Amino acid sequence: MKCERRNRNRFPFVQVELEGDLSLHVDGSVVGICELQDISPFGLGLMIETDITNGKVVSLRYRRADIDIEVTGIVAWSLSAEADHTLGCRVGISFQDADMNPNVEFFNAITS
Repeated sequence: MKCERRNRNRFPFVQVELEGDLSLHVDGSVVGICELQDISPFGLGLMIETDITNGKVVSLRYRRADIDIEVTGIVAWSLSAEADHTLGCRVGISFQDADMNPNVEFFNAITS
């Protein structure tokens, strides 16, 4: 039985191409993003190229034309994609919520 912890709307992005550049930074290094799966002002789901430990602090940056915004989050969950016979890892990242303004700006930049 799977327990869904999110209670807010999120936008699925499977097979949708972003207009800008989304990057994930872990311990000062860029981690390759294979796919943005869903996003809300509270977090997002990604398929990435390598495994990341739950609880790891990460930053996400989105750049396009006149937008350059960065938010910080924590890896809430991660699941190796080996079970699906693909490489990489699915992760859920929860944005830091001390100040929601950057999170909302980040969400709006990606979804508009």
